Formats: sequence, C-alpha cells, structure tokens
Amino acid sequence: MPTGRKTILIAEDSEDDIFFIQRGFVKAGLDYQLRFVRNGRQVMDYLSQKAPFEDVKEFPVPALLLLDLKMPVVDGLEVLAWLRGESSLRGLPVLVHSGSELKEDQDQARALGAQGYYFKTANPEETISIFKEIAHRWLRNDGNVLV
Repeated sequence: MPTGRKTILIAEDSEDDIFFIQRGFVKAGLDYQLRFVRNGRQVMDYLSQKAPFEDVKEFPVPALLLLDLKMPVVDGLEVLAWLRGESSLRGLPVLVHSGSELKEDQDQARALGAQGYYFKTANPEETISIFKEIAHRWLRNDGNVLV
C-alpha cells in the first residue's frame, strides 16, 4: 500500500540483513518507505519499471538506492555500471551498504558512481548511527533528496 513517505530502494539478499536494516530504520526514528529487492536484476527492473515493478503507485521512484555489492544474479558493481548509462537516473543517490571492507571494492564502487560506502555491522547502535547519518547527509527531514 503506497504512502506519502519517500521511498528508499534497498538491494539486499540476506534475510538477516533485511531484518536488521528494517529494525535500524525504526530504532533510528526514520520514517521512510523501504522497498527491498533481492538482487541486482531486480534493482534494474524496479528502476526501469519493468514487471513486476511497473505500478508506480506500488513501487514509487526512490529518493535513494542503498545497494549491497555481493548479490546473486547481478551484483552491485554491475548495477552501478548499468546506472552510469541511465540518464534518467543520474540524480538518484546511490550508497553502498556492504560487508566487504576491501579497498578494491570501495574504490571500484566509487569509480562507478557510488556517492557513499557504508560497512554492515552486527552492532545495533552502529547500524542506527549509519542510518541516521544516511538520512541526515543524503535526505532532508521532509524526505526529499539533498542536491
């Protein structure tokens, strides 16, 4: 059911991580509509409004993409490369939220256009802090993207 809240599209294949992300947003007091997809192909289909994501009321254009790197089917780096060629999505902030602390992954993600890189953590307080920072830095209080 659509709401008036801004949408954050989250690409995450781990059920445990999805639980912690949802919980982190609630505990941080952030009121955004979270839409989850499980792999990079679904990210591309969602952003292209392809089936099953063609209903823009049910699957609104996101204000931000939070992207895992290590996903099945199409990984996060491939999504970033695809996004570079999508002129209609150039204004979409893309932040990586990954368990990979490899400098190579960070450098490659940034080179492909990721505006931020955040490490996943099992610590609930750190998770809340990450999401508060994301909201403060990348979204205004009214839910609109900072430009």
